[in-house]
Amino acid sequence: MDEFAYEKSLLINIGDEKGELLDAAVRRANPSLALELGTYCGYSSLRIARAAPSAKVFSVERSAANAEVAQRIWAQAGIADRVTCVVGR
Repeated sequence: MDEFAYEKSLLINIGDEKGELLDAAVRRANPSLALELGTYCGYSSLRIARAAPSAKVFSVERSAANAEVAQRIWAQAGIADRVTCVVGR
């Protein structure tokens, strides 16, 4: 995904560099619950779930299509049981 963003087309995902900062912040906070505003494709919520393995993550997304993509990615990554997408405002 990061390679595509660098070489093919700009994406609005957090990316690998800022993602490492997010990972470090989440590990420091060690949350049991996390809220994300804007799911897009689920990349940052995946990173949050991996950085805080005991956390439940809720992500709010306006686009049902984006939410569907994210849910498939979370299922593939094996974290779908810990990440919930709320579709709407």
